[in-house]
Amino acid sequence: MVNDAGVLKNSHMKFFKSPRNFNVEAGDYFKNFVVNESGLKMYDLIKREHLLAIFLSIDCPTCEDSLHIIDSYSLKKPDVNIAVFINADDVTTQLLNDYYKGRIFISSVGKERMKDELQVFSFPRGFMLNKYGQVLRSEVCGADFAMDMLLMPLRKLSI
Repeated sequence: MVNDAGVLKNSHMKFFKSPRNFNVEAGDYFKNFVVNESGLKMYDLIKREHLLAIFLSIDCPTCEDSLHIIDSYSLKKPDVNIAVFINADDVTTQLLNDYYKGRIFISSVGKERMKDELQVFSFPRGFMLNKYGQVLRSEVCGADFAMDMLLMPLRKLSI
């Protein structure tokens, strides 16, 4: 006997749960979520027709290295619009904002929110968004070459 989902009722498939963890991929539109308590939204951060959105976890050793890579990249390529979303407390977030002095937008976003609401499951993860919030490229961004790969869709913008 088959149920509405086309699964045999008396088979082992009756215990099958539909997958809920779908990664955000190129071509998808990133969720326009509220990034801080002042009501600023993700798409408000898109300037110069792009946004490099990077998601980090404070408890990820590779993410600490990524912060150094992002820092050097922002100095090397100041025209790249970068926003970092990290699951850190307010003090750490403020320290990072003070350090980057407006070169990079930093905002605290909880890890559960990243996973459940934004569909970001691995860290460090970068997304290159166009002016409409569409994902042009997604990469694990723990090295310089990964940052270069994220910027590839922007090569016609001379960035």
